[in-house]
Amino acid sequence: MDEIKSMLNALLEGQQALNARMTAIEERMDRMEGQLSELREEQEDIEKRLHARFDVMQKQHLEYEAWAKDLTRQTENFRDDIRLIVQRLGEHDHEIRKIKAK
Repeated sequence: MDEIKSMLNALLEGQQALNARMTAIEERMDRMEGQLSELREEQEDIEKRLHARFDVMQKQHLEYEAWAKDLTRQTENFRDDIRLIVQRLGEHDHEIRKIKAK
């Protein structure tokens, strides 16, 4: 009878040890789930900030493209104006030579 009692006590102690270990594992899992939830929130916040920055960069890129096109157009207009000035200077030079020749 004592032998059965000691076997049952040994089984009970083993069950209590397993129960304590399971409780510790459950507590650890709860902490890890909390940390995972915090990480998810941080990830969502980072994603939102990245999207906002991307939107700003995209807007700036479009503004830069418009600025570059405008600058190109202005440069072409200046080039045309310079050609016209050179042409008129040539015409005036020709007229001056005619007058001096007389």
